Amino acid sequence: MLRRMAPKEGGASAMPAILAAIRDCQAVLVAKIGDGPTEKLRAIGVAAVSDYAWEPIDEALLAYARRMTE
Repeated sequence: MLRRMAPKEGGASAMPAILAAIRDCQAVLVAKIGDGPTEKLRAIGVAAVSDYAWEPIDEALLAYARRMTE
C-alpha cells in the first residue's frame, strides 16, 4: 500500500504521527534519513530500505516487490 503523509505544520515533530501511520508496514523506501529515524523504524519492526533511493517510485516499488518474492 502506498501512503502519502501530509506535511506537519508548526514546530512539533512529525515523527510520532509518521511512526503510527506506518506501524503496519513491513518496509519503507527511504533516502538519506539518518541513523536516528532508521533506528526508530527498526524499533517498530519496519525496515528502512534505501537500495532504490534515487529511482522513480514505480520502478523502485516493482524492484523491491520482485526482490521480496524471490
